[in-house]
Formats: sequence, structure tokens, C-alpha cells
Amino acid sequence: MGQEGVVPVPSERRSATSLSVTPYCLVLLAPQLEYLLHLRHTERGREETTSIVMVKGKRVIQRIENAASRQATFSKRRNGLVKKAFELSVLCDAEVALIILSSRGKLHQFSSSSMIETIKRYRAHSREDAGSTSMEHDIEL
Repeated sequence: MGQEGVVPVPSERRSATSLSVTPYCLVLLAPQLEYLLHLRHTERGREETTSIVMVKGKRVIQRIENAASRQATFSKRRNGLVKKAFELSVLCDAEVALIILSSRGKLHQFSSSSMIETIKRYRAHSREDAGSTSMEHDIEL
């Protein structure tokens, strides 16, 4: 585990009488994660770990300005999305079609069966939904 920084409780705040009662916290900063170790001192002077809490850092979703980083992220996330689509089709016996158009104009696609047949099936299904919605709307009036 790569520790980038350790923040112990300052020693001047500790007193000899409060060592057996007061919990202390160490924050271990790793990329993307913070580990919080809650420590307490025993009467013999040893520290014992009472709990470990892992907190994921929040990431703001916005456009990546660096072109090289943006392309690397696109490639990694595209591959991850294709992998998930494949897993969904195998595990759940679902018909999956995935179409990705990159900002450079390249087409990336995945289909568990025929892409054309899946698109035809999608269009027929969406027409049925649109027709039933308009019929329900007409009945309500």
C-alpha cells in the first residue's frame, strides 16, 4: 500500500491520563482512496487498531482537457464497456448491441448477435412503445 502522507494526532494534545480512553486517527492517503485507522492506546502504551474505514474519493465528471489523457481514458473505458456488454450477453443470455462513436469519428461496436437484426428488433420495439403510449393518451382524453 503506497502511503503518500500520514497524519497522526499531534503529541502535545495527548496527556498521560487520557491515553487509555481517547481514540486517535491516522489518515493514510493513497491515490483515489483514504484509509482511516482508528487507534487507541492501551494502559501499557501499545496502540491497538479498533477499526479500518475505506472511503472512495469523489471524482467530478467533466471533460478531460489533456488530449493524451482523454484518449487513454476513452480507450480504457471503451474496453471496459465492451467487456461489460459481453459479460451481460453471456451471463444473462441477453441480446446486446453497443455502438460507440469517438470524437475522432471512429466507429466502435459490439454485438452479441447480428447488429442489423438487433437494431431492427429495437426499432420494432420502440415503435410498439410509441404506439401504445399514443393509444393510452387517446384513451385518457
